[in-house]
Amino acid sequence: MKKRIFSTLEVVSIFVLMFILDWRFKLKGYTNFTFSLYWVFLLFYAVRSDLGVFFSALVTYSVVFFLDIKVGNLTADKVTLLSNVIATATSAVIALINESKVHFIDKLKISNMEKDKEIDRLKEKIENQKIIIKELRDRLFFEGEGISYLFARLRDLPIDNPKEMLQRFIEIISEFFGIPKLSIYRFNNGFYRFIAGKGEPIMGYTFKDEESIVVKRAMEEGVAKITDVIAEVGENIEPWLAVRIGEKEKKYGVLIVEEIDPSKLSMPYEKYLSSISAWIYGILDRLEDYNEEIRKKHMLPDGSYDEEYFKQIEEKYKELYEKYRIPYSMICVCIKKGREKEFMKFLRQDDVPTLIKELDEFLCYKTLLSTCNKQGKKAVLTRLKVRFGEDIKNC
Repeated sequence: MKKRIFSTLEVVSIFVLMFILDWRFKLKGYTNFTFSLYWVFLLFYAVRSDLGVFFSALVTYSVVFFLDIKVGNLTADKVTLLSNVIATATSAVIALINESKVHFIDKLKISNMEKDKEIDRLKEKIENQKIIIKELRDRLFFEGEGISYLFARLRDLPIDNPKEMLQRFIEIISEFFGIPKLSIYRFNNGFYRFIAGKGEPIMGYTFKDEESIVVKRAMEEGVAKITDVIAEVGENIEPWLAVRIGEKEKKYGVLIVEEIDPSKLSMPYEKYLSSISAWIYGILDRLEDYNEEIRKKHMLPDGSYDEEYFKQIEEKYKELYEKYRIPYSMICVCIKKGREKEFMKFLRQDDVPTLIKELDEFLCYKTLLSTCNKQGKKAVLTRLKVRFGEDIKNC
């Protein structure tokens, strides 16, 4: 609307300016020129503008024409009148032809836009069909020989080394399902602790129960996707998919899918991963009792372990780090006598302390910290200092 008003003002201004010059300098622009400058602008607006602007030009031209007759610059003879009628009629015909072409071009543009939208819709349908076909193909594979082949591979896991077993389990699942990043966390007293995974864990090596809505729902319902809780997700980092390992009353931990092609979330991955998690939990549950017997066999009265067991675990941790870059740390602290059992309770279940020496009122322990990087080690030492104060010192 504003553009049309400006164009109309431009038309009126040009014709009025020509009239003033024509009248002031007695140029007689209608009769002294072979082709009147008034006609030039009238034809120009017929070609350039829409009908509304051209109509403004035609009206202004007519008003100026009669003003020229009135002030005496122009004699209204037959030749002059006829030539102006021809000029206005020609410009009107050109304006109508131009308007029809403009409308035709606009219709073509609208038609092309509609066709482009239809092409986009067809492309979207094709992509959806591709996803459906891939999903059906994957289902046929998973529900046919695929799952059998997967479990055949899982049967070869090294059950004599639970940590390596879980890491190999992750590697096989990642390769089989095409999941770039996934992890297993052990659950204990409201905390989740990383024990195996592929790629740097986005949830960190430890996190609290309330820090992930997806994980919390998975622990309650067995499985959860980020799309299930998208309305509740705040600023916290959330995994794409989480599957509980263990039973509702006896939770071992959680399998977390941290990176996946979003299109795969439409597939029943949770069904397959739930079945596999139940299978691995059956093994872990049996191994837990077996490993508990071994720990008790090597455990000393103060809650620490003998040197033989310490060295065995250290070798396993070294091997895990070399193969899979799973971090571990070692600390050496001296605890005041009488508080050593409190120190043992402070440690996690997979941490392995061993007594190395006695110093007057202190007992010195070297301790392996499972799945613990440099930042984790620093945090452990800080918490120990806060808890034991003057009753703890470095070896």
